Amino acid sequence: MAELLPKFISSDIVVFATPLYVDNVSGITKMFMDRLIPVVDPRMEKDESGESRHRKRHAKYPKIAVLSNCGFPEQSHFQVLSLLFRRIARNIHSEVVAEIYRGEGEILRSGPLLVKPLLWRYKKLLRLAGEELAREARISEGTAAKLRQPIVPEALYSQAANRHWKIPPAGRDGGA
Repeated sequence: MAELLPKFISSDIVVFATPLYVDNVSGITKMFMDRLIPVVDPRMEKDESGESRHRKRHAKYPKIAVLSNCGFPEQSHFQVLSLLFRRIARNIHSEVVAEIYRGEGEILRSGPLLVKPLLWRYKKLLRLAGEELAREARISEGTAAKLRQPIVPEALYSQAANRHWKIPPAGRDGGA
């Protein structure tokens, strides 16, 4: 962390990328976030809403972008993550400038051939989002709205996922 903290502070934008595990960030991401506490002053102050937070230790803090995916199809599974990063941004005197949350995560890894054109379209949107983030330090609402759209209909995705899990992978007994 001694090497990473100066890089964090000197960045314009920091991208947190994590799978969604049990409605939250991965363990390694959480450990990194916990170890960011030295970037703020431990003394407290009230923010604009009257809520306590740490004081600034540095003149500027990086803006935050978040990327995450999960196996469930609905965007609602990312509510906790979205709130968490908004709270982190508030506490370190920053802002969340981009959130890309992708349900249907299994499709990204092993989509069937028929889904490939849909994945290419989604990846093209991701490139556009990256360009906007680099150029304007945020993703346009139009691009963000397109990124939130399902890649395939939710019912179709759920049916395919459930069919996949009925048969245990080779070499496993399928038990818990």
